[in-house]
Amino acid sequence: MDDLNQWAWRRDRDIAAGQIYLALEPSQRVHIRGMEEDPIKMWEKLAEVHVQKRPGVRFNAYDVLFNIRKKEDESLVSLMGRVDTAIQDIKALRTKDFKLEDADDKLTCMAMIRALPADYSSFVSSLLLLEKLDKAKLQDAFIAEESNRKPCPTVESPIALHTSTPSTSTSQCTFCQSNGHPIDQCFAYKRMQVQAVKERKKK
Repeated sequence: MDDLNQWAWRRDRDIAAGQIYLALEPSQRVHIRGMEEDPIKMWEKLAEVHVQKRPGVRFNAYDVLFNIRKKEDESLVSLMGRVDTAIQDIKALRTKDFKLEDADDKLTCMAMIRALPADYSSFVSSLLLLEKLDKAKLQDAFIAEESNRKPCPTVESPIALHTSTPSTSTSQCTFCQSNGHPIDQCFAYKRMQVQAVKERKKK
């Protein structure tokens, strides 16, 4: 890089860094302290802080996309722009290892969650708080939730319980990946559900 190109590059870098810094509220500038001259590091740090790539955030982004409707008196060009913006938001929330094949899995999960009625809101909130959510884990969570909602069976004799209850010593929980219990007996899963209820009450 010759001197002229290097000077132009530094000028553009400083302009970009300055624009990012000025666009931030004072309370947000603490996140980029020590990076004020590097716009790339500033941008990456802000994305790390504000763009949470959790299943719940991605689900909401898909929800926004599929709920877009043409407004009264809105031009088709404007409508296309809103769709493109929603798509860009979804792309920004993808993990680095995302593949096109993963889209089918994500859309299946979204369809399953969107199909649930309002009385499953706490269950849905617990799902959206998970760090990772795929079709297999969601199906197991659905089965566990179905089991939890069933009325308790009548008390049987110890002998009957011993003969009718399957052993879970070798089963693996699909939620915490630990052996010895299924997801409907997972304490971590139940704590997540309780946390989801608390989060909803705060809103």
